[in-house]
Amino acid sequence: MGPRLPRAGPETSELGDEPPAVANMLVHSWYVTAAAVPATVVDLAARKVIGLEEVGPDRFVVRVHTRADRTHLTAYEDHVLRFVESRATGGSAPVEVLSLGTAEGASWLAQFSGAVVRDAEARGLARRGCSAGRWATLGAGLALVLGLFALALTLAHVGNTTGARGSHDRVAHGSPWPSCSGSSF
Repeated sequence: MGPRLPRAGPETSELGDEPPAVANMLVHSWYVTAAAVPATVVDLAARKVIGLEEVGPDRFVVRVHTRADRTHLTAYEDHVLRFVESRATGGSAPVEVLSLGTAEGASWLAQFSGAVVRDAEARGLARRGCSAGRWATLGAGLALVLGLFALALTLAHVGNTTGARGSHDRVAHGSPWPSCSGSSF
């Protein structure tokens, strides 16, 4: 059973205030996909934290704005911004160098994803594990099942006491096989 999804709101053409990475996590059943990274880059460009400019047909560069307001960035947005800055030379980088295709990229994406999940939890859109009430219900159900199982074993033992003693007595007198008096082989 997967995670419970939040209740859907009324249909609208207006976007919510969730950042693209959190929306990515919600629509992919609590899994942050790699597509959340470029969506965050585009969102940062729309908010003028970085620049995204077309410099030729199908050629784009990302420009780092040194005076951009970074105070309202989430941890994963800051993570993306630091990644862009690490790839930029002279204040800009071609979009192609923002690839995460290495083993280092998997670790980077795991850190990004963890920060997205923490933000979703802080926004009340996700939570880890079960509540105390669910654990109590699960514990009570398990105790009931184990109690019924123990009762069934006790009743089975009480109902089979005579037969068990009789077979035990035969073993105690030397032969584990029942006697076959009066029959020939």
